[in-house]
Amino acid sequence: MKYSIKTKMTKEECIEYTKDILPKSGWLKKSKYLGYVNNKGFKITVNPSTNRYYKQNSFKSVNVGKFEEHDSGVIIRVKQRQSIAVSIFSTIICIFALFIIGIMSLEIVYGEDYSLIPCLLIPIVILIVVIISCVYGFKNCATKDMEEIKKMYSKL
Repeated sequence: MKYSIKTKMTKEECIEYTKDILPKSGWLKKSKYLGYVNNKGFKITVNPSTNRYYKQNSFKSVNVGKFEEHDSGVIIRVKQRQSIAVSIFSTIICIFALFIIGIMSLEIVYGEDYSLIPCLLIPIVILIVVIISCVYGFKNCATKDMEEIKKMYSKL
């Protein structure tokens, strides 16, 4: 998901504002926003619960922003990226799906009684439910993160 935030501040003021919001001691901190900022842009993850420690390699998306200075102010262009854990989880699900499809194909081609197909229907249904819930969960997290980041810069 990509989005833009328009501000009336200078680039330096936006950088300082972002630095003030982020915690000073790194990722593992009880804070609403986690990440880092430099002169080019920032990487921010929204902490869903400020009561617990938040790990960098979790399933939350990372908001990567760049500061672009224009005559009317700074435009912050933000892209959301998923973490490595999401990629690994998605790869495992795809491998499992290919395995099930391969077993079913072998049963259809070489099997005569088709007794294995009813046994594979339960994992297929579970796999479909997991995929749909993951896609919905990731989209929901991305939308909530976008709203939080926009709210963070709405004061500017």
